[in-house]
Amino acid sequence: MSKLTAVVTLLMTNCTHASKVAVLLRRQARIQTLLDTADSAAFSRYDKEYEDLLINYTWKGIFHHAIYQSFGGIAVFCWGFTPIADFVAGRSRQLPMEGWYPYNTTATPAFEITAAHQGIAIIIACFHNVAMDTLMTGLITVACCQLAILERNIISIDNKASIRGMQNDKPLERNTLAYQLLKRCAMHSNMIFQ
Repeated sequence: MSKLTAVVTLLMTNCTHASKVAVLLRRQARIQTLLDTADSAAFSRYDKEYEDLLINYTWKGIFHHAIYQSFGGIAVFCWGFTPIADFVAGRSRQLPMEGWYPYNTTATPAFEITAAHQGIAIIIACFHNVAMDTLMTGLITVACCQLAILERNIISIDNKASIRGMQNDKPLERNTLAYQLLKRCAMHSNMIFQ
């Protein structure tokens, strides 16, 4: 039963990983457009007005990235190191992925080559999987930051119009300015959600 559980877990992990790759490849042009848009001048990066938001979301992104990479690294290390620890301790020799059994674990060079192959494959697959997840969470962080900037701009429309209105007391100009600011916010919103 434990072998079946190991095979099912490995199959589920690989199917999930394959579906992520398929989605990533299918949406590659859209993701590239999003990255180009995020790198354009339309998305505020070096604006002093939004510096606090940008710093906040940057640190959140770095924190989540570091934590996720750490968990992934620890999981891979433990999964890949367990057979090595068993071998060093003199216990039964096991492959990192049990889905390859029945396997002759007594054949000395073949076992080490297979165990190394599986260990390297696990590490590469894990880092590839974590990289795809990190890309998606990074894009979500950029979108959240832009939504926070948009929220701040929408909230401050009336304030900016009022400040302009106090300077020259013309309601038509104040309304025109408010309309222009709202129009700019609508364009920014469209860019975020495209």
